[in-house]
Amino acid sequence: MWIWPRTDPFKASSFDELHYFGNGVFGYHCIKELKTRLKEYPAEGRDFKTLLDRGIMNVPRWPTLHHFEKGFTNISFTDGSKYDDLAKVMVHACHDVFPKDLCPREYTLMRLIRNYTICKNLGGLQVHTEQSLDELEKAILAFGDILEDYEQYAESDIKPKDWNVIKIHIQKHIRRDVELKGSLLSMSTKHSEKFHGPMRKNYLARTNFKNVMEQLAKWDHRFFVSEVIRENIEAWDKMIKEEEDRIAAQKKEDLPEGAGKHRPRARDLNQWEQIYLGAPDPVTTYGAFEHWHKDDVAYERFRIKLNNFLKVFLNDHANLEGSEWKDEPDDYRYTTKLSSKDELIPCRFLEVEYESFGTWETSQDKLRCNPDFHKKGERYDSVLFRETEDTFTFARLICIFICKTDGHRLPMALVQPYDGAIATSDGRRPVDWDFQFHRVKLAERSDSRVIPLRAVERGALLTEDPDHEDEYLVVDTVDTDMFLRIRKMHPEHFI
Repeated sequence: MWIWPRTDPFKASSFDELHYFGNGVFGYHCIKELKTRLKEYPAEGRDFKTLLDRGIMNVPRWPTLHHFEKGFTNISFTDGSKYDDLAKVMVHACHDVFPKDLCPREYTLMRLIRNYTICKNLGGLQVHTEQSLDELEKAILAFGDILEDYEQYAESDIKPKDWNVIKIHIQKHIRRDVELKGSLLSMSTKHSEKFHGPMRKNYLARTNFKNVMEQLAKWDHRFFVSEVIRENIEAWDKMIKEEEDRIAAQKKEDLPEGAGKHRPRARDLNQWEQIYLGAPDPVTTYGAFEHWHKDDVAYERFRIKLNNFLKVFLNDHANLEGSEWKDEPDDYRYTTKLSSKDELIPCRFLEVEYESFGTWETSQDKLRCNPDFHKKGERYDSVLFRETEDTFTFARLICIFICKTDGHRLPMALVQPYDGAIATSDGRRPVDWDFQFHRVKLAERSDSRVIPLRAVERGALLTEDPDHEDEYLVVDTVDTDMFLRIRKMHPEHFI
């Protein structure tokens, strides 16, 4: 009997993302069931394990995701973050491994995993609305329906798996927990799990394995004391620097106009609103640049494309606001025509800041446009850019550069858009309806386009569909912002 006054353990109990989602429904149940199913198939014929591992290994690298260089079928994880990262890309990368007509049971299991990621993204939002909670409840009901379909395949098993477990049932209480206590982030034990690593190191390196709690507490006390000392030192340094800056500013006011000014930092020079360009190559001319890429059809008529674009873009005064052209007179007209001797600065790094739909806070995507990234081969990331006020297009970066023209600098990109026509009546494949995928097709490389980098909304992760040439799937589960953007852009995909 519970005897503590004014407390209720049942109301206090909350949904824990780490143990109920990552290490629970997905890690312990779905992945474990998938590996069990792989053992049922004979060694000859379709090698499902190899196909699954290959699909995961072929997922492009992404800054916030763990890259599974050796696959996952022969590896066991104890880190919930690894399971989270695997779940985000697994269905997009491996949906083709189990054809619906040949492996209906495994196909249904993949649908179950896909629906799990939808539940996790909706449940894990840091900012909830009535609409998001309603969609969460619908996703949880859909998860239950797919699970019932899957259990029918297991009726003939000698020892069928029991899916009637608390970690699956408790999803039904997520809405109640969110409405009473806020986002699931405040209820997760993932943060405290991070302390296990330092505690283990202290246990192995600083104890004699006897009376360890007292020894660990002693070392924790020393660490906290040193942290306080460090914070005091940093506060003192900050105060001194502020005083020095104040004195320097006071002296600067007494100098003649233009004297004592500092040169702008490289970061400031290459920052345009939400866009930052880094890792610049040496300044070169358009003639030399086009000669280097003469064998790449994407660069055919490169300077002509750029000139045509600038003529239209820079003569629309709405595009000049917030740029280096903002101080030009109202009657300004761009008439410059770039020649082979004009200069540009190619770059290999792009940082994009954007307001996340999932957190309503500023997020960053760090993107690469590099022919040999850390000696691991080429890496050309993809982006989502705005064409019109309500139209967005995915594109693969070909090159990013700083265009120097008319006394100003403009961040530009040559891209290969994902706007090719898909050979179906509605632009979707049957698998897209089953898995709620958003599919795009890469245009011909010769159809490359010039875009202003200020039009880039954010980066994008796409995986290639091996069954259909040049067709790609947008990994909407890479983060909650992309998840909500795709649902807003294409609500018809999530009926």
